[in-house]
Amino acid sequence: MKCLMNSEYTILCHTHAKHGMPAGSVMRITKYLPGKTVIMSTGGNMINVKIKLREGAHLPKKANEFASGYDCYAHIIPGIVDVDVLRPGENKLISLGFAMEIPEGYEARIRSRSGLGKGGITVLHGTIDCDYRGVVMANVFNHSFKHFSIRDGARICQMVIQKVEPVELSLATELSETDRGQKGFGSSGV
Repeated sequence: MKCLMNSEYTILCHTHAKHGMPAGSVMRITKYLPGKTVIMSTGGNMINVKIKLREGAHLPKKANEFASGYDCYAHIIPGIVDVDVLRPGENKLISLGFAMEIPEGYEARIRSRSGLGKGGITVLHGTIDCDYRGVVMANVFNHSFKHFSIRDGARICQMVIQKVEPVELSLATELSETDRGQKGFGSSGV
């Protein structure tokens, strides 16, 4: 999928059906003003997620057309807190600088970026429900043996928007039998 942005913040996407958007689909992004809402929407079967940015924050974006997640950026307020430092074994909630409105029936999942994970920096998975309107945060954990500095605008995690299927839990006294049965952790080998 290739997208071109014009001066009115309209993105014209040239793609085909396997990417979920017909050729010529249009994505409109309202012009960003501090504290205002950025609306990302498209034609076709894409969903509309509203993003409200705090002043100086960065809009989440995909690294490439095949990425399932949107990279999210730390929002450390320059001049007040220029950098946040995680000591070994420490975790902190880091602001991503935006709130969002997810359509009913969807959720956002906050998760680690593999590039940081290989250095021992992970994000404890989080779920943003469709009715939450507060600032989105990432719970960042330092598994390494050295201090880790988080600067404003650093790509700190990724966000995936997913459909949530309705589920009904029912109380049962018996469950069906399987080959695995009650074998838990490590049951399939190392």
